[in-house]
Amino acid sequence: MLTQQDEILKYLKRIDAKLTNLYRPPNSPTWAKVSWVAELTGWNGEKMRQAREQGLVKWKNDPKKGRLYNLDSISPMFIQKK
Repeated sequence: MLTQQDEILKYLKRIDAKLTNLYRPPNSPTWAKVSWVAELTGWNGEKMRQAREQGLVKWKNDPKKGRLYNLDSISPMFIQKK
């Protein structure tokens, strides 16, 4: 049988676990090469350039891998269903 203190401690642990989950940092972004983005969206080189210039997608230049795109930044309306 749980005492009142044990029951309160049990609830406090549950609240602590829930708050810890809420304050976790977001997942790191998923970076992909040009070929993945082209297959996912159907964009050609010109469309990708326009998307970069208009801020429709986040990207970075990696010295080893070349141009990488953040897949999480691509709006679902641009993703083609196959």
